[in-house]
Amino acid sequence: MKIRAFVSFDLDHDSDLKLRICEEAEAPNSRVDVYDSSFREVASDWQDKLRKRVSNVELMIVLCGAYTDRAPNVHAEFELALASRVPYLLLDGRPDLSKKPAAAGTTDRLGAWNRHTLVTLGTTAGAANFDESTDDNWLPSSRSAPRRRGR
Repeated sequence: MKIRAFVSFDLDHDSDLKLRICEEAEAPNSRVDVYDSSFREVASDWQDKLRKRVSNVELMIVLCGAYTDRAPNVHAEFELALASRVPYLLLDGRPDLSKKPAAAGTTDRLGAWNRHTLVTLGTTAGAANFDESTDDNWLPSSRSAPRRRGR
């Protein structure tokens, strides 16, 4: 069964990274389903909409680029994932330029993003943190049973 993920990215600078991860997620051997992603919302109830979207996933993947630390949507999405205890993964989308979200902890590391990332995600049982020496233990143990997003 695929891991349902929310992809958070800088809407103004990193749309190409979102397209890349969506393409990789469609591969038959990918363990990730891009279930939802960042969106530009101006309605007054945008926080409620975002909370519902994040609560329907098992993982938040943050695509880190050169301006991720300044992207307001990434900040809001990442903080909501932290508050909701949704496991997250910080992917290095622009090596040598990538910045972590402003709310990320000092011990949070950027994971190298390669063509095997979505294939090996979560394959090591009980992995609590990303270990940069291997790419097969990225996902913390999953939360409760999957939920369907209402339409």
